Formats: sequence, structure tokens, C-alpha cells
Amino acid sequence: MFHIVIHCRPKKENEEFFGKVIGAYASILLDFKDYDGAMVLSKYYVEENGWEILDIDDEYFTFDTKEDLPDDYQQYFDELGEYGYSIIFNAYEKEE
Repeated sequence: MFHIVIHCRPKKENEEFFGKVIGAYASILLDFKDYDGAMVLSKYYVEENGWEILDIDDEYFTFDTKEDLPDDYQQYFDELGEYGYSIIFNAYEKEE
């Protein structure tokens, strides 16, 4: 399983976030075996949720169990079994 981080900003059609935040770091958790496939899916899910990709972290993480994830992400582990992925958007309002 993979944990991939993508820096993104909301598109105009993203009514929930456009005009409210200027960007986010999307943490994508994927139950997928192949890195290249996981990367394609990560980009797809971010864009499908109304975000424009700005940058993709070169560093990614792999994990096998819930306990391998940071404590604040463990709550999303069950979504992997149900949906195959989970996305956490860590949004920010000002330029970092």
C-alpha cells in the first residue's frame, strides 16, 4: 500500500474550497501493488475531486498495516478495505 502526497489548489468548479483556501496537500492512501499505477490513480482522484495538481512529492511511503501509518491517519485505514483508497486534503489559506 502507498501513501503519496500531492500539492494542489482548488479548481473554480470546486465549490467547497475555491475562494476559501489557496491550496492543500492531498495525502492519498492507496491499496495498490504497483507504484506507477498508484501514481496514476492518485493524480486521477485528486483531479476528480476538483483540484489542480501543482507538485507531487518525490518521496512516498509504503505501509502494510494500520499501525504503520501516522497516528492521525490510522482512522482512514478502513476506507482502504472498502474503497481501495482514501484522500485527506490538508488545506491552507495563506501562502506557506
